[in-house]
Amino acid sequence: MSASSHPFFRWLRRPEQIKLSLWVKLLLLSGFIWVVNDLSGLFPSFSSKVQGFAATMLLFVVMGSLGRTVYRVFSVLFVLLLAVYFFTLKLYGPLSYDLMLSMRFTTTAESYGYLSDVLRWGMVLSLVLGISLSITLLFASRIVIRNKYFLGASVLILIALPVAKAQLTGVVLSNKYRDGSSAFSTIPGKLIFKARYDLGLANELVENMTAYDAGYDWSAYSDFIPKQVNIIVIGESSRADFYDMNGFDLFPLTPNMDSTFNYNFSQCISPASVTISSLTRTLFLTDSNFNSIPQANLVSLFRSKGVKTYWISNQGRVGRSDSPFSALGMTCDSSYFLNQASYHTAQEQDQAMLPYLHDILESSSRTGEQVAIFLHLLGSHPPIDNKYDTLTIAYPKRNIVAHYMQSVHETDAFVGEIVDALQVIPKHNMFYFSDHGITYDEKQEYFYHGAGNWENYHVPLVVWSGGDTAHRNIDQGISLSNLIGLVHCFNKGPELQLDSLLSTIRPPLTVLDADNTPRAILKLGSNPIGL
Repeated sequence: MSASSHPFFRWLRRPEQIKLSLWVKLLLLSGFIWVVNDLSGLFPSFSSKVQGFAATMLLFVVMGSLGRTVYRVFSVLFVLLLAVYFFTLKLYGPLSYDLMLSMRFTTTAESYGYLSDVLRWGMVLSLVLGISLSITLLFASRIVIRNKYFLGASVLILIALPVAKAQLTGVVLSNKYRDGSSAFSTIPGKLIFKARYDLGLANELVENMTAYDAGYDWSAYSDFIPKQVNIIVIGESSRADFYDMNGFDLFPLTPNMDSTFNYNFSQCISPASVTISSLTRTLFLTDSNFNSIPQANLVSLFRSKGVKTYWISNQGRVGRSDSPFSALGMTCDSSYFLNQASYHTAQEQDQAMLPYLHDILESSSRTGEQVAIFLHLLGSHPPIDNKYDTLTIAYPKRNIVAHYMQSVHETDAFVGEIVDALQVIPKHNMFYFSDHGITYDEKQEYFYHGAGNWENYHVPLVVWSGGDTAHRNIDQGISLSNLIGLVHCFNKGPELQLDSLLSTIRPPLTVLDADNTPRAILKLGSNPIGL
């Protein structure tokens, strides 16, 4: 018998010619899928592994029943997908947003050089052998079901399963900001949708960063002379009427701000009722249509003057409302994100950002380096009733309003610590504001973005300026869209020209709701909270 006619070699060439019993095929196929399932790390719990195993087995049976060519093509593609995934898993770890982001910033030459270092002959041979044996095993394990009713029912199950899981878990597969892979049970479905999700977010971030960092002609700001330290504290969902300096007098809720501010803008209005629409018109200059100019942002202004920029955030790093500002943060010289997912998953209190801030201030104090620090707080973002185990405010009730007050009080304490830390650096400015306010539903007892109420737009805006002894309340109407002009004003030189700036600012007449539809300020409703 020649070597080429040996059954083993005939099996390698045409594995389906070797007649294996159905039970042997089931054993081979199920064993292969279970091992892949277990090693992939895609199924964290035992129940999800069982579900993934069953769904992937059913997928292979359906493909095998559709014909030899369909099955072979599917098997080869499946194995190649696994090869790429496991190779990536070994070198870089699990699929993630950070991995995709790294890949987007890696040049072809860098990738080639890295692969040249890691792809030794032993690894190449192991990879080729693993792919070959996997394809051979799958070819030999083809299972065919002739019953068209069973086949039809199987196809319907494979289609209906992710739809049902999406409904149960609240995943909208068309929403690029939600990981759709959780709705899939088959290994290919999970891998493809996970990679699609992470790559989509990475692409969006890179596109935003490219737009923000494109460069802007700041020649109109030639007299912008930044002080040694500028801190921009971006609050969240904070109503102006819960601040002592704006008339809250039930008890001292914001004593640090009230006793230390230099300038309080008591009639400040946010441009919009939600974060993304507000901050894109606060941290950016706008065009004649009140749309943001991506490259004309506050980070770019500081960097144009050689100031070292920092972004420290307790908000999310990815998400519909998070990604545009994490991208802005990543154009800074250094960025720190306490929360790697969306703001929904935030676990840390805002105080956890302070050690990063203190390190930067200590370095600037020692070296004299000019710095601009952006602090993005989680602040009073709803839901707030599960944030505080202990309420320290002097309010007798222990309801949702008390928790909201506590969040404002915590923000005041946070700002107070920064005010104290800045005393060793005389040449400084700090700006605190909230991206928008919030509305309270007394009947349902919860806070929400209520676009029709004044309190959803009326926000705190407070400025501290080193060496300034003023303690001035300014009741002129002003929009947060004037922030860049305000920062410019406080960084012009020894003589503050605030009144000159205010004389050029017209009080805002309209704001934008969640759909970016203009609303007349005079037609907004009122949302007082009975305390």
